Amino acid sequence: MPKELFFFVTDGQPTTLNNFDDDVANKAITASEEIKKDAEVYTFGMFSLTDPSITGHVGSGSWSDAEKFNAYMHGVSSNYSDAQSYKNLGTRAENSAYYMGAKSSNEATAIFDSVIAKLLSMTYAGADYTDVDAAIKRANSLNKDNYKDFSRVEDAINAVNRDKDITEQEVVNGYAKAINEAIDHLEYKDADYTKVTEAIEKANNLNKDNYKDFTEVEKAINAVVTGKNITQQDEVDAMAKAINDAIGALVFQLKIKYNSNGGTGNND
Repeated sequence: MPKELFFFVTDGQPTTLNNFDDDVANKAITASEEIKKDAEVYTFGMFSLTDPSITGHVGSGSWSDAEKFNAYMHGVSSNYSDAQSYKNLGTRAENSAYYMGAKSSNEATAIFDSVIAKLLSMTYAGADYTDVDAAIKRANSLNKDNYKDFSRVEDAINAVNRDKDITEQEVVNGYAKAINEAIDHLEYKDADYTKVTEAIEKANNLNKDNYKDFTEVEKAINAVVTGKNITQQDEVDAMAKAINDAIGALVFQLKIKYNSNGGTGNND
Protein backbone atom coordinates (compact mmCIF):
# COMPACT_ATOMS: atom_id res chain seq x y z
CA MET A 1 0.00 0.00 0.00
CA PRO A 2 1.46 3.43 -0.91
CA LYS A 3 2.43 5.77 1.91
CA GLU A 4 0.24 8.71 2.80
CA LEU A 5 1.56 12.26 2.78
CA PHE A 6 1.44 14.34 5.94
CA PHE A 7 2.07 18.11 5.93
CA PHE A 8 3.09 20.01 9.06
CA VAL A 9 3.08 23.78 8.66
CA THR A 10 4.03 26.28 11.37
CA ASP A 11 4.78 29.97 11.60
CA GLY A 12 6.26 29.83 15.09
CA GLN A 13 8.18 27.87 17.68
CA PRO A 14 6.84 24.96 19.77
CA THR A 15 5.91 26.63 23.01
CA THR A 16 3.39 26.91 25.79
CA LEU A 17 3.99 30.65 26.15
CA ASN A 18 6.57 32.54 24.14
CA ASN A 19 9.91 30.75 24.24
CA PHE A 20 11.00 27.44 22.67
CA ASP A 21 9.77 24.59 24.87
CA ASP A 22 11.90 21.44 24.79
CA ASP A 23 9.10 19.24 26.09
CA VAL A 24 6.56 20.44 23.51
CA ALA A 25 9.12 20.03 20.69
CA ASN A 26 10.19 16.53 21.67
CA LYS A 27 6.61 15.34 22.19
CA ALA A 28 5.86 16.47 18.63
CA ILE A 29 8.88 14.54 17.34
CA THR A 30 7.78 11.42 19.25
CA ALA A 31 4.26 11.68 17.85
CA SER A 32 5.66 12.16 14.36
CA GLU A 33 7.80 9.05 14.70
CA GLU A 34 4.63 6.93 14.74
CA ILE A 35 3.15 8.80 11.79
CA LYS A 36 6.34 8.30 9.78
CA LYS A 37 5.92 4.54 9.90
CA ASP A 38 3.04 4.80 7.43
CA ALA A 39 3.45 8.26 5.93
CA GLU A 40 5.93 10.70 4.47
CA VAL A 41 5.99 13.77 6.71
CA TYR A 42 6.76 17.14 5.16
CA THR A 43 7.43 20.13 7.45
CA PHE A 44 7.16 23.77 6.42
CA GLY A 45 8.62 26.57 8.48
CA MET A 46 7.27 29.97 7.63
CA PHE A 47 8.90 32.56 9.87
CA SER A 48 12.18 34.37 10.48
CA LEU A 49 14.15 31.50 12.08
CA THR A 50 13.45 29.09 9.23
CA ASP A 51 16.61 27.66 7.67
CA PRO A 52 16.57 23.99 6.50
CA SER A 53 20.36 24.04 6.17
CA ILE A 54 20.61 24.06 9.99
CA THR A 55 20.28 20.56 11.43
CA GLY A 56 21.56 21.08 14.97
CA HIS A 57 24.06 22.75 17.27
CA VAL A 58 27.44 23.90 16.01
CA GLY A 59 30.34 24.84 18.25
CA SER A 60 30.39 25.28 22.00
CA GLY A 61 27.94 27.08 24.19
CA SER A 62 24.20 26.86 24.33
CA TRP A 63 21.84 26.15 21.45
CA SER A 64 20.51 29.18 19.60
CA ASP A 65 16.80 29.57 18.93
CA ALA A 66 17.47 29.01 15.22
CA GLU A 67 19.35 25.77 15.93
CA LYS A 68 16.60 24.51 18.20
CA PHE A 69 13.78 25.37 15.82
CA ASN A 70 15.36 23.98 12.67
CA ALA A 71 16.56 20.80 14.36
CA TYR A 72 13.02 20.39 15.67
CA MET A 73 11.55 20.82 12.17
CA HIS A 74 13.98 18.26 10.79
CA GLY A 75 13.10 15.85 13.60
CA VAL A 76 9.40 16.06 12.89
CA SER A 77 9.96 15.51 9.16
CA SER A 78 10.81 12.29 7.36
CA ASN A 79 14.39 13.51 6.99
CA TYR A 80 15.00 11.65 10.26
CA SER A 81 12.62 8.72 10.54
CA ASP A 82 13.98 7.57 13.90
CA ALA A 83 14.53 10.95 15.60
CA GLN A 84 14.11 10.75 19.38
CA SER A 85 14.38 14.46 20.15
CA TYR A 86 15.59 17.61 18.45
CA LYS A 87 19.02 17.00 20.03
CA ASN A 88 19.04 13.35 19.00
CA LEU A 89 17.94 13.19 15.38
CA GLY A 90 19.64 9.93 14.43
CA THR A 91 20.63 9.18 10.84
CA ARG A 92 19.28 11.29 8.04
CA ALA A 93 17.50 9.56 5.15
CA GLU A 94 19.56 9.56 1.97
CA ASN A 95 18.78 12.42 -0.42
CA SER A 96 15.94 13.57 1.82
CA ALA A 97 14.39 17.01 1.60
CA TYR A 98 11.23 16.82 3.68
CA TYR A 99 11.82 20.06 5.56
CA MET A 100 11.31 23.27 3.59
CA GLY A 101 11.18 26.84 4.68
CA ALA A 102 9.95 30.19 3.47
CA LYS A 103 10.46 33.69 4.83
CA SER A 104 8.14 35.43 2.39
CA SER A 105 4.83 34.77 0.69
CA ASN A 106 6.58 34.40 -2.67
CA GLU A 107 8.88 31.70 -1.28
CA ALA A 108 5.89 29.94 0.31
CA THR A 109 3.98 30.01 -2.98
CA ALA A 110 6.93 28.52 -4.83
CA ILE A 111 7.28 25.73 -2.25
CA PHE A 112 3.62 24.81 -2.33
CA ASP A 113 3.59 24.90 -6.12
CA SER A 114 6.44 22.37 -6.17
CA VAL A 115 4.62 20.14 -3.71
CA ILE A 116 1.41 20.27 -5.73
CA ALA A 117 3.37 19.43 -8.89
CA LYS A 118 4.84 16.40 -7.14
CA LEU A 119 1.43 15.26 -5.97
CA LEU A 120 -0.01 15.58 -9.45
CA SER A 121 2.85 13.51 -10.89
CA MET A 122 2.29 10.68 -8.45
CA THR A 123 0.49 7.54 -9.56
CA TYR A 124 -1.15 4.84 -7.52
CA ALA A 125 0.53 1.49 -7.18
CA GLY A 126 -0.90 -1.24 -9.33
CA ALA A 127 -3.53 -3.56 -7.93
CA ASP A 128 -2.50 -7.03 -6.74
CA TYR A 129 -3.47 -9.63 -9.33
CA THR A 130 -2.06 -12.63 -7.41
CA ASP A 131 -5.47 -14.22 -6.82
CA VAL A 132 -6.51 -13.54 -10.41
CA ASP A 133 -3.38 -15.24 -11.74
CA ALA A 134 -3.98 -18.21 -9.44
CA ALA A 135 -7.57 -18.53 -10.67
CA ILE A 136 -6.47 -18.36 -14.31
CA LYS A 137 -3.79 -20.97 -13.64
CA ARG A 138 -6.47 -23.18 -12.12
CA ALA A 139 -8.63 -22.74 -15.23
CA ASN A 140 -5.74 -23.47 -17.57
CA SER A 141 -5.03 -26.72 -15.76
CA LEU A 142 -8.44 -28.03 -16.80
CA ASN A 143 -9.24 -29.86 -20.04
CA LYS A 144 -12.09 -27.79 -21.43
CA ASP A 145 -13.18 -30.70 -23.63
CA ASN A 146 -14.26 -32.56 -20.50
CA TYR A 147 -17.01 -30.07 -19.73
CA LYS A 148 -20.45 -29.41 -21.16
CA ASP A 149 -19.88 -25.66 -21.36
CA PHE A 150 -16.55 -23.94 -20.63
CA SER A 151 -17.61 -20.56 -22.03
CA ARG A 152 -18.46 -19.01 -18.67
CA VAL A 153 -14.91 -19.59 -17.48
CA GLU A 154 -13.48 -18.12 -20.67
CA ASP A 155 -15.77 -15.10 -20.40
CA ALA A 156 -14.65 -14.46 -16.82
CA ILE A 157 -10.99 -14.63 -17.83
CA ASN A 158 -11.53 -12.36 -20.82
CA ALA A 159 -13.23 -9.80 -18.56
CA VAL A 160 -10.01 -9.22 -16.58
CA ASN A 161 -8.63 -5.69 -16.98
CA ARG A 162 -4.93 -5.52 -16.12
CA ASP A 163 -4.85 -1.72 -15.81
CA LYS A 164 -6.45 -1.42 -12.37
CA ASP A 165 -4.59 0.35 -9.56
CA ILE A 166 -4.65 -0.27 -5.82
CA THR A 167 -7.75 1.90 -5.31
CA GLU A 168 -9.67 -0.64 -7.41
CA GLN A 169 -8.44 -3.75 -5.61
CA GLU A 170 -11.99 -4.87 -4.88
CA VAL A 171 -12.73 -4.94 -8.60
CA VAL A 172 -9.64 -7.07 -9.18
CA ASN A 173 -10.64 -9.39 -6.35
CA GLY A 174 -13.99 -9.69 -8.10
CA TYR A 175 -12.25 -10.97 -11.24
CA ALA A 176 -10.68 -13.82 -9.27
CA LYS A 177 -13.99 -14.60 -7.57
CA ALA A 178 -15.85 -14.71 -10.90
CA ILE A 179 -13.31 -17.09 -12.46
CA ASN A 180 -13.33 -19.43 -9.47
CA GLU A 181 -17.12 -19.45 -9.29
CA ALA A 182 -17.33 -20.25 -13.00
CA ILE A 183 -14.94 -23.16 -12.48
CA ASP A 184 -16.90 -24.40 -9.47
CA HIS A 185 -20.10 -24.51 -11.53
CA LEU A 186 -18.62 -26.51 -14.42
CA GLU A 187 -20.36 -29.76 -15.31
CA TYR A 188 -18.55 -32.76 -16.74
CA LYS A 189 -19.78 -34.24 -19.99
CA ASP A 190 -21.47 -37.63 -19.71
CA ALA A 191 -19.35 -40.69 -20.31
CA ASP A 192 -19.84 -42.46 -23.66
CA TYR A 193 -21.83 -45.67 -23.15
CA THR A 194 -21.87 -46.62 -26.85
CA LYS A 195 -19.65 -49.70 -26.36
CA VAL A 196 -21.73 -50.80 -23.39
CA THR A 197 -24.96 -50.49 -25.39
CA GLU A 198 -23.46 -52.45 -28.27
CA ALA A 199 -22.23 -55.20 -25.94
CA ILE A 200 -25.66 -55.50 -24.30
CA GLU A 201 -27.34 -55.65 -27.72
CA LYS A 202 -24.89 -58.36 -28.73
CA ALA A 203 -25.79 -60.35 -25.62
CA ASN A 204 -29.53 -59.85 -26.15
CA ASN A 205 -29.27 -61.24 -29.66
CA LEU A 206 -28.00 -64.53 -28.30
CA ASN A 207 -30.26 -67.43 -27.26
CA LYS A 208 -29.02 -68.17 -23.78
CA ASP A 209 -30.55 -71.64 -23.98
CA ASN A 210 -27.89 -72.50 -26.55
CA TYR A 211 -25.13 -72.12 -23.94
CA LYS A 212 -24.14 -74.20 -20.96
CA ASP A 213 -24.01 -71.21 -18.59
CA PHE A 214 -25.17 -67.69 -19.45
CA THR A 215 -25.03 -66.33 -15.89
CA GLU A 216 -21.66 -64.54 -16.26
CA VAL A 217 -23.05 -62.51 -19.17
CA GLU A 218 -26.09 -61.58 -17.12
CA LYS A 219 -23.91 -60.63 -14.15
CA ALA A 220 -21.77 -58.38 -16.35
CA ILE A 221 -24.89 -56.68 -17.74
CA ASN A 222 -26.41 -56.23 -14.28
CA ALA A 223 -23.14 -54.70 -13.06
CA VAL A 224 -23.47 -51.78 -15.47
CA VAL A 225 -23.74 -48.46 -13.63
CA THR A 226 -25.18 -45.57 -15.59
CA GLY A 227 -24.61 -41.87 -14.97
CA LYS A 228 -20.81 -41.89 -15.13
CA ASN A 229 -19.08 -38.77 -16.42
CA ILE A 230 -16.29 -38.38 -18.94
CA THR A 231 -13.57 -38.60 -16.30
CA GLN A 232 -14.87 -42.10 -15.52
CA GLN A 233 -14.78 -43.29 -19.12
CA ASP A 234 -12.31 -46.04 -18.27
CA GLU A 235 -14.82 -47.53 -15.84
CA VAL A 236 -17.53 -47.46 -18.52
CA ASP A 237 -15.23 -49.07 -21.07
CA ALA A 238 -14.42 -51.76 -18.50
CA MET A 239 -18.14 -52.54 -18.20
CA ALA A 240 -18.35 -53.08 -21.97
CA LYS A 241 -15.24 -55.25 -21.88
CA ALA A 242 -16.64 -57.36 -19.04
CA ILE A 243 -19.80 -58.11 -21.05
CA ASN A 244 -17.84 -58.92 -24.20
CA ASP A 245 -15.40 -61.09 -22.26
CA ALA A 246 -18.30 -63.00 -20.73
CA ILE A 247 -19.83 -63.50 -24.16
CA GLY A 248 -16.49 -64.67 -25.52
CA ALA A 249 -16.21 -67.25 -22.76
CA LEU A 250 -19.62 -68.83 -23.45
CA VAL A 251 -19.62 -72.52 -24.23
CA PHE A 252 -22.07 -73.60 -26.92
CA GLN A 253 -24.41 -76.36 -25.85
CA LEU A 254 -25.28 -78.89 -28.61
CA LYS A 255 -28.77 -80.32 -28.20
CA ILE A 256 -29.69 -83.56 -30.06
CA LYS A 257 -33.29 -84.72 -30.49
CA TYR A 258 -33.99 -88.45 -30.37
CA ASN A 259 -36.91 -90.18 -32.25
CA SER A 260 -39.26 -92.58 -30.57
CA ASN A 261 -37.41 -95.55 -32.15
CA GLY A 262 -34.17 -94.49 -30.55
CA GLY A 263 -32.64 -93.06 -33.74
CA THR A 264 -31.72 -89.54 -34.47
CA GLY A 265 -32.92 -87.19 -37.11
CA ASN A 266 -35.98 -87.58 -39.24
CA ASN A 267 -37.47 -91.06 -39.82
CA ASP A 268 -39.08 -91.04 -43.27
